[in-house]
Amino acid sequence: MSETEIHHDRLASFFSSGPGLLALVLFLSAFLQTWGYGNKVAGIDFYQFRAVALWKAKSPATNVYAEASRRDIAKALHTHALRNDASTREHLAAGYREVLETYSSPFLYTLFLPFTLAEYDRSFKAYVFVMLLSIVLGIAGFCRVLRYPWWATFVALAFYAAVTGRSFPISGSEM
Repeated sequence: MSETEIHHDRLASFFSSGPGLLALVLFLSAFLQTWGYGNKVAGIDFYQFRAVALWKAKSPATNVYAEASRRDIAKALHTHALRNDASTREHLAAGYREVLETYSSPFLYTLFLPFTLAEYDRSFKAYVFVMLLSIVLGIAGFCRVLRYPWWATFVALAFYAAVTGRSFPISGSEM
């Protein structure tokens, strides 16, 4: 038997075994619950990181770390969020802070540039998806390095989702 056939047999036995199938169902349930929860929050930290990335793209000379700039940027973006076509989520996030808390590194703000290309809700959903995918791939990769069977990997993912609650890849500040 080739290595590919062995791997295929292991995968087939995983999906036909009780613990493996249960682990997969638990993981998918936790993943879908988290996806649903992630799409209900305003995304306050996301709003700030995206706001700074947007602002720096439009006005690269602005010092986003200066107190006056934090207030001015927040006010300008809040006014922008009050327009008729802004989503409820963007409006809620914009109104959360009168002054942006720009304490992160420029590199972090740069990472948020791809999330400035679409309107707020689509960008936020993409962000939630990237966060979920990162968590799943990180845990799955770690389990594979430890040579855990697939069913144990899905149990680890489901356990992580259950322990960390509804906001599993999304920080509490996103509420």
